[in-house]
Amino acid sequence: MTQWTRRSFLETAAKAAPAAALLSSGCATPSTRPRAPANESSIDTAADAAIDSGLGSRTDHEVADTGPQLPNRWPSSMTEADPRPLDVRLNVLSGQHPTDMTGHAFVTYPHPPDDGSPQFVGDGMTIRLDFETEGTDLVRRVARTPCYYADVATRGTDDEFRAAGLARMSNTLGSRNSLNTNFLVMDDRLLMAFDGGRPWEIDPVTLEPITPVGGFDEWTSMMPAWVNWLRPWPFPIVLSSAHPVRDPVDGEMYTINFGMGAIIFRPFTRLVRWDGNGRLQSWNLVDASGTNVEIVQSAHQVAITEDFVVFVDVSLRVEWEAILGLDTERAQLPDTTVWLVPRRDLRSDVDTVTCRKVIIPRESTHFLVDYLNPEGQITLYIAHNCATDPSEFLTADDINPVTGSRVRSDMVGFLASGTDACAMGRYVIDAQSSTVIESRLVFDDLRLMNTAALYTHKGMDVRDVYEHVYWLSLGYSEELRIQRMDDLYASYPYRRIPISELPTETIPGTLYRVHQPTMEIMDTYVFPAGRLPISPQFVPRMGSQSDTDGYIITWVCSDDETTEGSSGDELWIFDAADLNQGPIARLGHPDLNIPFTLHTAWMPRVERRTANYSVPIRDDIGEAVNRQSNSIRAMFENEVYPHFT
Repeated sequence: MTQWTRRSFLETAAKAAPAAALLSSGCATPSTRPRAPANESSIDTAADAAIDSGLGSRTDHEVADTGPQLPNRWPSSMTEADPRPLDVRLNVLSGQHPTDMTGHAFVTYPHPPDDGSPQFVGDGMTIRLDFETEGTDLVRRVARTPCYYADVATRGTDDEFRAAGLARMSNTLGSRNSLNTNFLVMDDRLLMAFDGGRPWEIDPVTLEPITPVGGFDEWTSMMPAWVNWLRPWPFPIVLSSAHPVRDPVDGEMYTINFGMGAIIFRPFTRLVRWDGNGRLQSWNLVDASGTNVEIVQSAHQVAITEDFVVFVDVSLRVEWEAILGLDTERAQLPDTTVWLVPRRDLRSDVDTVTCRKVIIPRESTHFLVDYLNPEGQITLYIAHNCATDPSEFLTADDINPVTGSRVRSDMVGFLASGTDACAMGRYVIDAQSSTVIESRLVFDDLRLMNTAALYTHKGMDVRDVYEHVYWLSLGYSEELRIQRMDDLYASYPYRRIPISELPTETIPGTLYRVHQPTMEIMDTYVFPAGRLPISPQFVPRMGSQSDTDGYIITWVCSDDETTEGSSGDELWIFDAADLNQGPIARLGHPDLNIPFTLHTAWMPRVERRTANYSVPIRDDIGEAVNRQSNSIRAMFENEVYPHFT
């Protein structure tokens, strides 16, 4: 096994073998790896077989200075942020700002809590970038929902919200909907979504939440009805998908509403459809035996084809015991369960629809699905987070197995590093037989030491067939390894790298373009040490004609304190047709203090919301509020309702 150091990474990447040769031949895998299914082919780009790293010859385009050399470690900035509103023009720190960028880009993220709880439970923040000929303007706001105002008003009291696993709960009020994960663009309307709550529509200009999608009476709470009657929470627990999907033909939104089974909980999964104006439609989903479909981990993402709605039991385990205040820790399931819902069965005269189930080896985070499904064949592209657990976060008591000491105190609450190299896969499913008829895996133990969890492509809408998609891998930090994760995944069935041989130095993040039909990595950029890339977004240039005709922007966190006009957290701009050459511009501002960010969106234009759809908040939660104490009712009258007239 190669000694894992940054030097060896750069030397190995510089030896890049031609991608076409790799695609035609493949590489043998060590005998210690599980045997692949008969219909599964693999491309191993690890070690000396690494695909073009982006370290080769540069183009003639002007490139930006990437800043002073920094220590090779993940920055403290990933867990530090400023929640205050911000309206600024970004400074050009180096390079040249393109004059032909179009539209508006959005990014959302959780503001890091200051109590050591998981970073993903923080208040939702939204940033909008406005691209002008002469520069880029930035607007930042907090997503202030009714439960946000109730949270602020009850802090320090017996009714306050407290972290409970991947949720924030109040014994009196229920569950926070943090709105901190993802967007959905519906023409000129913009939704925000979170796994632990309903989507909300926000005003694209003010970034203020306007209305939830559907009243609570249109959703099914995870808690049984009798519990809700005994404890009438104004904010009941509603589990949904942070990635709802919009059909590109009829414009309707699809998402999942589910509840897990355990002790008092009866599992259910409902498919939800919304036309943007009326009440939600939903169907109870059952398997071939007539049993309710059970989401064991999370229905984090939904996809759609011309004939099917596709959702996956994603390896982001929502551990219900933690919501009840109990200690628990379980490994993610090592395989991906894919559910196929025939769209022809989604009729108004039925309540129950039968799904088809398919199992794919290795767990998954995010995925794409071609809209076209010729002859009932569905094509999925999956980012596999092998033995990498996005539901586990560093605590103050965690021990780093590399040092034998407690973890970095400045990274408490942040994601733990994975325990194996990850992969990307392309799968073709025959819906009729519910079988995988073709599969191809890409292994790259350098680029994919961490899962390619975030992606972007032109338009960010559903595509007939995905071609050029940009993926981002965070890299790897030995400082974020924790002993309990090593123990939890010691018996991982698809292991490629023994835990004892995991990297002992930080591996940098990479941005790369994949030609999805062939799974060929076409273009790559390796980020400098100490600068961690996050949240890529494609921005088309004026008159853009192709999937690579535009720019890729990425947020970059660092602890750089010496670059004038920068906080160390910056926006880097790449030519989408040539990542290899490096960024063509770095933008920043002294007040731009952001942490680890999540998903993005792009709109060609933004205008004040004009849609008439609305769920009146007093009607939505008023009955439960009226069953509370006098002080709680007064709090809603004075601190919550006035913001939602």
